[in-house]
Amino acid sequence: MAEPPVRPAVAVVTGLDEYQMRLLQGMAQVLTGRGIPLIVHANDPFAPGASSPLLVGLLRHGRPLGVIASATNVDAEERQLVDVVSALGLPFVRVGASVPGTVCVHGDNITGMRALMAHLLDERRARRIVLVRGIPHQMDSMERERVFRDELASRGIPMDERLVVDGGFTHEQSYVVVRDLLGRYRDMDAVVAFNDLSALGAIGALADEGLRVPEDVAVTGFDNDQTALHWPGLTTVDQDLERQGQAAAVALLGFVEGRPPEEDNVVPSRLIIRGSTAPRGMPATRELGDAISMARAAQTQLAAQDAVLGMNRAMSRCHDLDQVVEALASRLARLGVNRCFLATLELEHGPGGAMTRRARLVLAYHHHRVRAFPEATFPPEQLLPDELFHELREGALVLQPLTMIDRELGYVLFEPTRGMATVAEVLRMDLSRTLDGVASTLELTDHAATLERLVAQRTEELESA
Repeated sequence: MAEPPVRPAVAVVTGLDEYQMRLLQGMAQVLTGRGIPLIVHANDPFAPGASSPLLVGLLRHGRPLGVIASATNVDAEERQLVDVVSALGLPFVRVGASVPGTVCVHGDNITGMRALMAHLLDERRARRIVLVRGIPHQMDSMERERVFRDELASRGIPMDERLVVDGGFTHEQSYVVVRDLLGRYRDMDAVVAFNDLSALGAIGALADEGLRVPEDVAVTGFDNDQTALHWPGLTTVDQDLERQGQAAAVALLGFVEGRPPEEDNVVPSRLIIRGSTAPRGMPATRELGDAISMARAAQTQLAAQDAVLGMNRAMSRCHDLDQVVEALASRLARLGVNRCFLATLELEHGPGGAMTRRARLVLAYHHHRVRAFPEATFPPEQLLPDELFHELREGALVLQPLTMIDRELGYVLFEPTRGMATVAEVLRMDLSRTLDGVASTLELTDHAATLERLVAQRTEELESA
C-alpha cells in the first residue's frame, strides 16, 4: 500500500443528512486548513459501523491520525467501533456524546432546553405538553428529557405520562405516534420534539387531525435543521454543529501534538423563536427573513431532487458496467459532485490458492473530466490505486460502501457537496441496486453458457457412443 506523506483523519458518521454535514464542515475547516485530509466513512444500513470491512481495513492499514465519530443510533454499533479503535490504539473523539474516560464534544442541551421550556411555559403559558422523545439510549435525548421534566417540576406543573411518546428522531415514526395519541387524547396545547424532523412529523399529524399550528398547538424542535421546511417557521434550538465539528477536530489534533484534550467539551446552544410558537409581535422583517431562507432551501432541494430523478432514470436503463459508469459520469456535474471514484470488489486467487478481496477502479472523475486510471486491482483498504493516491490528500472525501443485503459490491469515494443527503442516497441506493442487477445478469449469463456447454458436450458424447 502506498504511503501518504500526510496521514488522514477518519470521521465515522451515521449518514449524510444536514446534522452530519454541518459537523463535517466544521471538522474539515480545521483539518484541511492544517493540510490534513479527512476521509468520511458513511455507514451503510446493511453493513453498519465497525462491521464494515472497508472501515476496519481503513483503520488497520490506512494509518489514520485518529477517529472522530458521531453518536450512533444503535448502542451495539457504537461499542463495536470503540472496540476496534481501542484495539488499534488510535486517538478517538466522540461527537454528540458524554462518556467518562473518553474525549467528547457535544452541544449544551441543558441551556438550550431550559430556554425553550421557559419560552413555552412562561411566555406561551403552555401546560398540557406532548413530549416526543428521541432514541432511548442516546445522550441528547436523555438530557433533553431530564431538563423537560425538571422545568415542569420547578414550576409545580404535573407531568402527564400519557403525553409521552417515542419519535425515534424520525419524521415517519413521530407522525405515527402523535397521530395515534390524537386518537385517544386531544387536550394539548404544545408539542416538544427532540429534533426538527420529529417536530415536522408531529405537525403533519396535527394537521391531519384538524389542529392548527400555532393557533391550536404550539410546536418546537431541536437542531435548527435547514431541511426542516415548514411555514410558519419552526421554533428550535441551534446547537452550533459547525463549532462542534471544529472542537472535535481541535481535540484530535491535541492528541497528535501531545496536548491531551479535556474529556468533556461543551459547545453553547441558543433558542431560535419562530412562528410555530406564535410569538406575539414578531417583526415583519423577521418573518420575511424566515420566508426567504425557506424559499432558498426549497429551491436547493428541488434542484437536487430533479438531478436524482435523472440519475434514477439513467440507472434503470443500464445493462452492463460500462453503461453504469457512463450514466454516473454524465450526471455528476448536475449533482454538484466535483470528484468521484467508483470501485468494484472482486475475489482473486492469492498465494497458495486462497481467495482474496481486491478492488478495481472503474471510474475516476475529476472536475467534469473522466480521467485515465490503471486497470490493475489493488487492496480495498487502500481505497485508490497508487497512481491516484494523491487524491486522498486533497481536502475531504466521503467513503460510501455499496452493498445489497449481505452482498459487497464496491464503494464510491466522492467530494462532499451541497444537498449531500440527497446525493449520498442516490449514489448509495441507485449504484448499489444497479451494480447488483448487473452482477446478477452476468452470473445468469455465465451460468446459462455453462449449461449450454455441458448440454452440447453430453450430446456429442451420446452421438459418438
